[in-house]
Amino acid sequence: MGEALLLSTIRFDFNIQHPYEPLNLALKNLGISQKEVKQAAINLINDTLRTALVVQFKPHYIAAGALHLASKFHDVTLPFEQGKVWWHQFDVAPKQLQAAIQQMKQVFNERNQRPTGPAIGPIPAPAPVEKQQAVRFPKPALVAKQQTLSLPKPAPVAKSLLKPAPVEEQQAVSFPKPAPV
Repeated sequence: MGEALLLSTIRFDFNIQHPYEPLNLALKNLGISQKEVKQAAINLINDTLRTALVVQFKPHYIAAGALHLASKFHDVTLPFEQGKVWWHQFDVAPKQLQAAIQQMKQVFNERNQRPTGPAIGPIPAPAPVEKQQAVRFPKPALVAKQQTLSLPKPAPVAKSLLKPAPVEEQQAVSFPKPAPV
């Protein structure tokens, strides 16, 4: 049932577009060359691919939201030239962009509220060396003469004991019958 809903949602169109291409094209057209901003936006896109945002918004909406959040994170002002704002590069309206950004923030805030560290606390730091007490072990006593341990030789085993008994001499093993259930 879930698969049918997903297939009908994407209108059985398996030509899936990713947000990377609109992001790279906009970065080039806007003249943004800071590698940190580009990498942060790509990381945000990578994180959204594991969420339901990819079926809620078009790829260029997600790319625009990722660029906006990455620029805010790195304190970079996006260009505003000749009456054109930066989001026109993505062909997205301000309301659509705001909705995508709010959804992305909500997903990332929920994810960051979950504990990510180990359940066990950090290992405490060792005490400074000058406060540690030295442990002294007693020296082993010197052995004047090494003693050798001699074991008696095992008794010889008769070859007749190593051969299996003839079939006639073997006893049959019988098991009790199980009780009826």
